[in-house]
Amino acid sequence: MLEYKSIKTRSGSCGYASIGSGAPLIMVVGYTGTLFHWHGKFVNELAKHYTVYLIDNRKIGLSDSNNDESMPGFARDIVDFIDALSLEKPCILGWSMGGVAVQELLRNYPNKIKAAILLATVPQIPYTNTDFFNFVRDAEKISADEYRQGIYYYFFSHKEHKNTKGELANNALKFSNYSYRFEAVARNLQDRVIANWPGMSAQDLSKVSVPTLFLWAKNDLVVPEKAGLFIVNNMPHAKLIIYPSGGHFLLQENYRQIANDIINFIA
Repeated sequence: MLEYKSIKTRSGSCGYASIGSGAPLIMVVGYTGTLFHWHGKFVNELAKHYTVYLIDNRKIGLSDSNNDESMPGFARDIVDFIDALSLEKPCILGWSMGGVAVQELLRNYPNKIKAAILLATVPQIPYTNTDFFNFVRDAEKISADEYRQGIYYYFFSHKEHKNTKGELANNALKFSNYSYRFEAVARNLQDRVIANWPGMSAQDLSKVSVPTLFLWAKNDLVVPEKAGLFIVNNMPHAKLIIYPSGGHFLLQENYRQIANDIINFIA
């Protein structure tokens, strides 16, 4: 079982868990995510090669910060965590909204990172699937159960999405002292931050010097293919890998292959 810990940072605190040994690899979860959303076997595969740090976003678990309520502020939270643990140029993996924060790291703090992995993310909010964007925007108009079922459908992208809660629970990491759920205050903050993110232009991406890997599944109902193509076609040191299925939660189907692809990319 993993131990959930907290470390004081210059801006507040960061809740996290770590596993493995070797060079540091920080993993940043996406929109409405907690550490329970990481696929346990995926994390264990990576932990054979790296010290994996799983961090909670602000207002989740033991994480909080007085940095700006913006995506650059979320990126600064990650930098503060890196500095608090004195990590030497870690690799950073960002999933979905976590990948948006990592793009701000690439823009503003490239000297802090050895390599970046962007998992099912967008370079600009308009690249998000329109149906999913409208679903999230209008979430207050539907019941909590309808919202939950809709999230399962979009995130898992398959007919058996009603069973996904069980899939998540079966594959989730086990903690001795972590029971945090996603709270409304965190969701409201993330909604504001995402809505105000200006995105990465082609010129912004062209200036990124850090090697970057973009991973995406063909049946992702949140992130369309054009999002990954825009990133890799404009970023000079980027690579794209496409998986045939898996949806937005592509780790559930492809955890071993994705872990191997990340290991080979970093190596």
